[in-house]
Amino acid sequence: MNISTDALEMRLIELEAAIAAGRLEQAELIAEADRRQLATADGCRSLNEWVASRLDVSPETASALARVARTTCAELADGAHSFDRISEWCRLFVSPQRSIGGSPPEAGGGHSLTLHDTLAFDIAGLRRHVASCRRLTSQDESVVFDGRYLAIQPSLDESRFRLWGQLAGVDGKLVEQALDARADEFPRDVPSSLGQRRADALVSLAQSTSTGSASVPLVSVFVDGDRFTGAGETGVSVEAGPRVGPNTLAELVCTGSVEVNATSQGRLLAVGKRSRVVSGRLRRHVLHRDGGC
Repeated sequence: MNISTDALEMRLIELEAAIAAGRLEQAELIAEADRRQLATADGCRSLNEWVASRLDVSPETASALARVARTTCAELADGAHSFDRISEWCRLFVSPQRSIGGSPPEAGGGHSLTLHDTLAFDIAGLRRHVASCRRLTSQDESVVFDGRYLAIQPSLDESRFRLWGQLAGVDGKLVEQALDARADEFPRDVPSSLGQRRADALVSLAQSTSTGSASVPLVSVFVDGDRFTGAGETGVSVEAGPRVGPNTLAELVCTGSVEVNATSQGRLLAVGKRSRVVSGRLRRHVLHRDGGC
């Protein structure tokens, strides 16, 4: 790319200013949409949900847009600040239940912070400062608690599941600590990201609840003789319906107590005995030797 370093930096700054201007225009339109109660008319639970679905943005971006839409202040339109800075500053003045169109009051605890004043902080520092002084009323807490939910969305063939939701702060911290505590019990020599370890921890906790043991899940595997391939890529499912592939099948054989059921043309041909395929001692050896099963 034939561009000087100074020109490159200036262009990046210009683009960020254009993004902020576009987001502020969106926020203004979202405020009007809220006044017209479009979210309720479309059957959405909240303005945030409506924004996320209509604009195809993440819940975090939708929340930031709705938060800015609820703040009326001339400073927002001066074009001198990034949208991230604006949205964090607006946390001082917008409660979950505050209606659109109100003027920003003084921040909690008697603090008054203008948008220009926020330039003394980077975004992370501003987020910490805002969290330390914004109002959190009992009504705010009730709104957050009433907004709790957990959504579980399977794919069409149930070969994967997507989970997302929202919890109140204390409950979210409790779940985070429980997942991290269970993840810390896993072998350290198995490379995985924090997200992967938490996902494994959630499954492990579910196994503990349903079987009484975190290490020995009891799984029924159904093999369709009409569709089964030697590699196990088709014709294999587990109880409750989800299809599984060769990697999941190998993991079940390695980690769980498995009952194999053979079918053909919809008829049950054979039911195997439920047995532990790999002993705990052998499994620990494999994990240590190979870094995984």
